[in-house]
Amino acid sequence: MRYTFLFVIVFAVLFPATAAHAAGKSPDLSISEVQANVTPWTAGVQNISVKVKLANNGSAAAKSIGLTTVYLENYPIGLNLAMYATLKAGDTIQIGKSINGVYQSGTYTLKVCLNEKKSVKESDYTNNCSSTEIVIPPAPLADLSVDSASMFKISDMNYGKNSEIKLVVTVRNDGPADVVQLPKLGVESDVFPKVFFFEPKGSLGLIAGASITQIYTFKIPHVDAGSYPTKICINAWGGKNYVAESSIENNCLELSLFVSPPPQPDLVLVDPVVTAVNSANGGQTTIKIVTELANQGAADVTKVPASNIFIESLGKNLTFVTQKPMALVAGKKIKLVNYFEIPAIEAGMYQATVCANQSSVSKKIIDEGNVENNCVDVEFEVLGAPDPDFSIPFFEVTVKPTALGFKFTTANIGAGDAKQNPDVAIYFDGANEAETIVVPKFKLLTADKQSAVVFVVPNTALTEPGTHTIKVCLNPNEIIKETNFENNCAETEIEIPEPIAEPQPDIAWSSISTTLTKSTITGGNFLRVSAKFRNVGDASVPNIKFDAVGYFDESDELSLFRAHDSGGEKKDGVVNFNLSGDVPTNFTAGEHSIKVCVNEQKVFTEKSYENNCVTGKFVVPSALFLPLVK
Repeated sequence: MRYTFLFVIVFAVLFPATAAHAAGKSPDLSISEVQANVTPWTAGVQNISVKVKLANNGSAAAKSIGLTTVYLENYPIGLNLAMYATLKAGDTIQIGKSINGVYQSGTYTLKVCLNEKKSVKESDYTNNCSSTEIVIPPAPLADLSVDSASMFKISDMNYGKNSEIKLVVTVRNDGPADVVQLPKLGVESDVFPKVFFFEPKGSLGLIAGASITQIYTFKIPHVDAGSYPTKICINAWGGKNYVAESSIENNCLELSLFVSPPPQPDLVLVDPVVTAVNSANGGQTTIKIVTELANQGAADVTKVPASNIFIESLGKNLTFVTQKPMALVAGKKIKLVNYFEIPAIEAGMYQATVCANQSSVSKKIIDEGNVENNCVDVEFEVLGAPDPDFSIPFFEVTVKPTALGFKFTTANIGAGDAKQNPDVAIYFDGANEAETIVVPKFKLLTADKQSAVVFVVPNTALTEPGTHTIKVCLNPNEIIKETNFENNCAETEIEIPEPIAEPQPDIAWSSISTTLTKSTITGGNFLRVSAKFRNVGDASVPNIKFDAVGYFDESDELSLFRAHDSGGEKKDGVVNFNLSGDVPTNFTAGEHSIKVCVNEQKVFTEKSYENNCVTGKFVVPSALFLPLVK
């Protein structure tokens, strides 16, 4: 018999020690009662629970009760350590022991003895043992079964030479006993070169009534798609972790290894929209395709293949691809936007077929699970070439002395190119008739472009000082077809200023002085005059010769010799003229006048000629007692 011992010592409450034994007195230890109970503990292991009542029937206290031993059919199966606590005379104590072991079923005698080595001196040793009968039932066993399992191929490996298999298996324990460590699992099939064994991952037990699921992967030679009979067994091949079971009838499960075809993508175009328009210059047609490409399959696409549009009436195949290499994960979709430019086709409705995973030369580029849903029929319209739309976003006029400078921006805000540039009409002060129409040179206005226009026209109409309106209009006679003629004009205001006189000199008198003397030549009166003039104008006197002359007594006849100046006097410059001559002999004694005038011939233009003369006075004496002229 093989014994396994697990000690659990349960101590009852000890009574405190009393005084020392009286002389001639001794203890007497005995076992008054033994109780035993057998219960299953785990698979194949029973638990014997023993409770013992000890008594001191002597006349003295026992300082200890010695070593207690449990026997099963005279084989010791359990020990208690010696107890050194004092047991007073007449007192009892209860101790307990829980013993686990593997025992054959049957009826046994269980005996408990204490103080067998007589370490405690007693008055009587014959009552130190006591027995009872126990029944050990059969040990409980586990009952393992393969509850469920699935097996399938994950992928091919080593360039298709091997297949990787995934096994998902659930093992159940239907027995009343726990399993401390699960045994190995075996898998066999006609397509397997051998039986594959799998040890549980780690120290893995399974309690009664529970189940556990394990996942294993292993490699086998390549197998094609199909269904293959397979058997999975638990605890069927022995080994170190073999578990005793109550039944092995349900340890195996037969199933089919299902090898499915490799997953494939399934490309579908979702609601493709096709639009087309002839170019602004009418030379080509631009086709635009907007669609979503969905992968409804079970496999990813590493590189999205080309798609194709076939226009039936033209017999044209057009292939379009993504702008850059792009993957498409299973269950996802991407948006595709593509443009084609082809020679211009007539405006109108067209029928076309748009297909995924196709090109103009191939009906299938990559393998798919389903190619029946790759194409969608669509109808689209080709719009005619659009018209231009002229406008003037900027306009200004510069007033010049005899002309008007025009500067504005012409814009084509339409979708179509202008095949010729428009005329420009100019209107003054709200007139309905154009003053003039010009054809300025500027860059041909293509769609959505601008051009600056600059030109000058003579100004013969707007000469009156004040505010005037000027309007310019593009394409005034609507020779060029436009989408909108309402925005072809722009208007602005200008100011014609008052005429501004040019800067001119202005010779004005400043002062005059006279001196009368007797002439040594004629013996008559001789007059000397000094006249000062100043340039009070805003320009210099030209470098030109001009005269100053003198007149007596407001006469219109030249009275004094002419004096000259060469001109060039600047603003505020001074001109001095010295004139002299004989006083007429018919002048009577008394006061007379002399007037000096400059630039009478108007040899240069002045701002004013009203201040060009100055008058001085002199007195002719009654007796000519004048100094002689030297």
